[in-house]
Amino acid sequence: LGGTKEKKIDIRLIAATNQNIESLIQEGSFRPELKFRLNVLSIDLAPLKNRDDDLTLLVLHILRGLIKKNPEMVKSIKWDLIKSLKTLTFAGNVRELENILIRIIFQSNFPELVENTIQSILKESSSPSETDEIHPLWRVEKHAIINTLKAYGGNISKTAEVLEISRASLYRKIKKYNLES
Repeated sequence: LGGTKEKKIDIRLIAATNQNIESLIQEGSFRPELKFRLNVLSIDLAPLKNRDDDLTLLVLHILRGLIKKNPEMVKSIKWDLIKSLKTLTFAGNVRELENILIRIIFQSNFPELVENTIQSILKESSSPSETDEIHPLWRVEKHAIINTLKAYGGNISKTAEVLEISRASLYRKIKKYNLES
């Protein structure tokens, strides 16, 4: 790119879409020759909502990663969590699943995932409506800081590590939100 001489390279390109390429070709919004160049190996995946076994494995994998980063956060998980998650449609697929699990962990009373918190988050995730309250970012941030400080007994270093911010930033935010005790 940007050069004046041709240079031979060897690359592998991975492309993904949730669009129907055939209909896009028919509409004239996708070039057929590009499809043939890209379509060396095609892997069709069903949506996550149709893959119960995968959902269980993904939940366990995501939670294992979250717990590995923060072992004090969760000590027990009930299988009801996975059963409840199977009722969702996951329009955002794996990314949405991971975000829901993170929300459940941060909004639960540590170290057990509390059923009413889980149900309220799942209800939130499964039935968005025009009347759902949208919270400003500062409020979400303040809530995360309060919950994490509680979970770690006010330990600033551990709270900063879990929230992935510096201790100095955490101190500034504690002062900003008047969380000093």
